[in-house]
Amino acid sequence: MFPTKQDIGKISKRIKSQISFYEKAVHKAHRSYLTPMVLSLLKDPSCFVSQVARHFQEAMPLMEKRILRAIHSPKMTLEQLMGAHLTRLRHYMATVSFDKLLIYADLSDLAKPHAKKMPDLDRVRDGSESRPGKVKTNPGFWLDEVYVQFPGRKTFPVVFYPFSTLEKGFRSITDLIVRHISLVFQTLGNNGLWISDRGYDALKFFCISSIIAGNS
Repeated sequence: MFPTKQDIGKISKRIKSQISFYEKAVHKAHRSYLTPMVLSLLKDPSCFVSQVARHFQEAMPLMEKRILRAIHSPKMTLEQLMGAHLTRLRHYMATVSFDKLLIYADLSDLAKPHAKKMPDLDRVRDGSESRPGKVKTNPGFWLDEVYVQFPGRKTFPVVFYPFSTLEKGFRSITDLIVRHISLVFQTLGNNGLWISDRGYDALKFFCISSIIAGNS
């Protein structure tokens, strides 16, 4: 289901009012393209340079070349964008009492059973097909996830990070999880109850008095 034109108009206004948080994480050469790119994704599940270029009041071929030059030398990282997203959420979290806010952490997987040529294709536990006492693995990628749930069941993803242990320079899964949870904790502060899946039991960074690590 795709949003209607009326929905897109309402969402577009909200995006334009909130985009400043994300622009701070983007290199100045890319800032003018960020809003058109997000608006293009509202209309279609994939985003083409031509779709972004249409949002500018300039000649299409010229704008397409300009955008292509910019995206060939990216200056932003996913961690920077996650930080900007957390900064935005912090404004909402300041109005919510500690015990009304839940922060979920989980390590999941993206199983790609038929993939063969994807770069850094890892071997992951397929959670959808594994059974107690019988673990099934498939080619795929790991997925580090953190979600914030506000009162009224409004849930926002804050970390949605696919990775492979075969990537160049990869250190450890624990190191990556600690880095992301530290980013969330440092940005949002001592606010909210943390809930983790049983895969986090062996990770000692949940030994903070304000954090609750569950075994659900």
